[in-house]
Amino acid sequence: MGYIDRCIRINFFVIGMLGILVGCLKKKEVLVVKEDSQIKKELILAKENTVFYIDPVNGKDSNIGIEKRSPWKSFKRINQLELTKGNRIEILSAGDFRESLLLKGKGTLEAPITIEFAQGTYNFYPEKSFKKKFHISNTNDAPDSLKAVAFYFSEAENVQVKGNGAEIIFRGKTMEMCIDNSKNISVENLSFDYYRPTVSEFMVIQTTNKFAEIEVHPDSKY
Repeated sequence: MGYIDRCIRINFFVIGMLGILVGCLKKKEVLVVKEDSQIKKELILAKENTVFYIDPVNGKDSNIGIEKRSPWKSFKRINQLELTKGNRIEILSAGDFRESLLLKGKGTLEAPITIEFAQGTYNFYPEKSFKKKFHISNTNDAPDSLKAVAFYFSEAENVQVKGNGAEIIFRGKTMEMCIDNSKNISVENLSFDYYRPTVSEFMVIQTTNKFAEIEVHPDSKY
C-alpha cells in the first residue's frame, strides 16, 4: 500500500469519525432542547393519598416534602409528578413564589386532588414562571408573545383548590390560571390582584377650555 493510498484511507477514517462526532453533537443539541421544556413529558406517578407539603418561607426543595416538618419550598418538585386520587398539596405559610404550578393528574369524585393554601398574602414573580403562547381574544397587543401563567392545569380531573381567603399578588404581568383540556376543577376563596395595575388609572376632576385636572389613583405608578 503506497503513501497516497494510506493518506486517502486515513482521511476517510478522520472524516468518518468527524461525521460520527457531529452526529452525536446534533443529537445532544436536540436533547438539550427537549430538556429545556418546562412541562416534563415523563412524570413520576405519585402514590395515592399522599400529602405533599410546601412552605415558601421555611421549606427547601431538597427536603423530603411528604412530612410536615420537612416541606418543599417551591412548586418545582410537584411539577415533576403526575398526581392521582387522594393526593393533597398543603401550602403551610404565605410567602413568595417564583415558579408556576404545573398540575397534571386525575383525582376521583370520592378522592379528588386537593390544593390548600394557608391564609395570608402571597407574591408571585413571573420572571421564571411557565410561559406559553395564547390567543386572548379581548386583549392581545402582542399575539406572538409568550404569556406567563401562574397556575397551569393540563389534562387534570377532579381537582379542588381551597384558598381559605388567601390573596395572590402578581409582581408583573401574569395570567392567573389556565385550565387546559381538564374537567371538574373547582377554585374557592382565593383572590388575585396586581401590585401595579396593568394600566394606569385616574379620575378627571374638572375640565376647562385651557386645561384638565386629573387625580391619579394611588396604586398607579407614573
